[in-house]
Amino acid sequence: MKKTLLLACAFALGAKGFAQTYAPVPLTGFNADIVANGSGTVASSTSIDLDGASFNFVAQNFINPSGQSPTSALPNSGTITSAVTSTPGLTYQLAPYTGNNSLRISAPGTGTLTFPSPQSADQVFLLLTSGSGISTVTATVNFTDATTQVFPGLSVSDWFSGSGYAIQGISRVSRATDQIENSSINPRLYQTLLTLSTANAGKSIQSIHFNKTSTTGVLNVMGVSIRTVASTLAADAGIIAITAPNSGCALTNQETITVTVKNHGTTAQSNIPVSYKINNGTPVNEIMAGPLAPNTSASYSFITKANLSTTGTYSLEARTNLTGDLAPTNDALTRSIVLSAAPAAPTISAGGTTTICTGGSVMLTAASATTGATYQWFNNGTAIANATAATYNATAAGSYTVVADITGCSSAASAATVVTMNTTPPAPGVNAGGPTSICTGGSVTLTAVSAIAGATFTWFLDGNLIPGATSANYTATTGGSYAASATAGGCSSPTSLGTTVSVKQKPTQPIVTQTGNLLNSSSTTGNQWFKNGTAIPGATAQVLNVSSNGAYTVKVTANGCTSDASNAVTITNTGISDDKNNLAVTVFPNPAAGLFNLILPEGKSAAITVTDLTGKLILQKNLQAENTQLNLNQAAKGIYLLHVKTETGTAIRKLIVE
Repeated sequence: MKKTLLLACAFALGAKGFAQTYAPVPLTGFNADIVANGSGTVASSTSIDLDGASFNFVAQNFINPSGQSPTSALPNSGTITSAVTSTPGLTYQLAPYTGNNSLRISAPGTGTLTFPSPQSADQVFLLLTSGSGISTVTATVNFTDATTQVFPGLSVSDWFSGSGYAIQGISRVSRATDQIENSSINPRLYQTLLTLSTANAGKSIQSIHFNKTSTTGVLNVMGVSIRTVASTLAADAGIIAITAPNSGCALTNQETITVTVKNHGTTAQSNIPVSYKINNGTPVNEIMAGPLAPNTSASYSFITKANLSTTGTYSLEARTNLTGDLAPTNDALTRSIVLSAAPAAPTISAGGTTTICTGGSVMLTAASATTGATYQWFNNGTAIANATAATYNATAAGSYTVVADITGCSSAASAATVVTMNTTPPAPGVNAGGPTSICTGGSVTLTAVSAIAGATFTWFLDGNLIPGATSANYTATTGGSYAASATAGGCSSPTSLGTTVSVKQKPTQPIVTQTGNLLNSSSTTGNQWFKNGTAIPGATAQVLNVSSNGAYTVKVTANGCTSDASNAVTITNTGISDDKNNLAVTVFPNPAAGLFNLILPEGKSAAITVTDLTGKLILQKNLQAENTQLNLNQAAKGIYLLHVKTETGTAIRKLIVE
């Protein structure tokens, strides 16, 4: 009867026999440094902003480049005493400001904070905030016995003016300008309570997983504290963690089983019976010598090795078997351990050329024959932080490899993909080979000049690519803004400054009319008369009084542009003696099919030319004989002019080819 009463009393104490205190928890898993500290720019002491809008928390010891310090800030110690009145004495310990100190999740995504030493609790307190709006997150508490408790739909207030804050008025600093914004009430860090169920209270917590489900807000989790549960029972011991071996691909038949034993009771314990069994097989029993003080834990490695050399999943159960244990429900812990085959080495494919330019990138994609593999990317043999997705956007030169992982087992590294970074050339200059104000039908040669030897060029007109224009010189014939870019090593420069080419309208082609010996231009100004294609000096009036035979045209110049030549007016008999000094020249037959006999004055050498009515030269020769023959067989049918010049005179004759 006495023994029964003692057991009943023990179980009554087991239900309520706990002393409760608050304790901050050391954590791993932070991925961002969001607290500006020390002297210098914000960017020099942080890795990213807090809110996605270029602002960060600031520590007391921060001094910006202007010498400004905050009037209120996060304490240099990182210790925060909660302002929530219902939890007096609750403190949080921030991670050092010199490294990552926040689990930051911007877009919908996940992250995990791990307890390096599992701890038991009945309440968990989160220190967190949200930048640029409210965040919604689901928190999952993971226990060492592989069970979980989920807290869905937690709302985290924006870091300005929300309720339930643990600390307020801690100032912020602009990452862009390094200017500090001091405030006595903002920004804020908030306290969120996770109350564990009766079944989970007192279990050892391994980690807390966060799943941000909202598209709004930038979630930042910066600390965790717990309300610890200490047993008031005299005799109470149990396994709180199995720390070795871990799942992988290199397990053997000589694996050491290592556990963490905790004395939950109020009496020191020695010679604690411990055991493990695999897949519910025969237990391996050993003694942990101790002593183990009340409410402390210690590691124990079994002497007897475990055979985990066959690929597959093992169920490993470890327990204490303390005589007189008053709370046997926390004695045992079970953990699954998986021996996997090593995943196949992955391959890398590049989404474009691996020779990139300054500021450029190339997407690398890993593929593994092992289903469900995760990845770790490396550059020049060094692991790239947070590069664990199947794709990686490479923005730096180097030799990239990737390793596949499944259940903690890593593959061999992939073959390397080498990314080369070429320097983008500077924008070229553009020189004009003449005036950039041209006439209709005219042109100006533009020349691109680059500081990079051997560069090639691409030309643009009004921002649009000019097809085929790839040489250093470009002949511009139309108006607009011309620019060029230089290409070297596969990299194209910014475009040059624009060179504007303007086109002036060429005057209308004039028309010449004839009245006797007077030729009249349709243009009143800007005329220049031509005879047989040669400008007549001083002949710039609208009317020209002709005094000799020939083909007459006129061109008009206005605003720096000259028109096309007018229609030609051929003068074959001016009414004045065309044969100066009575030079006798005879042509026969005339008309002819092409051969003309020519009789010149006796004893005279002569220079002869034959032109068409536009003044185009058809034939030119010097003659000594009196009688000769002109061959115009190759000339088209029509009227031609024969010009004969000797030392004593000239003559013009009309030739008709039929």
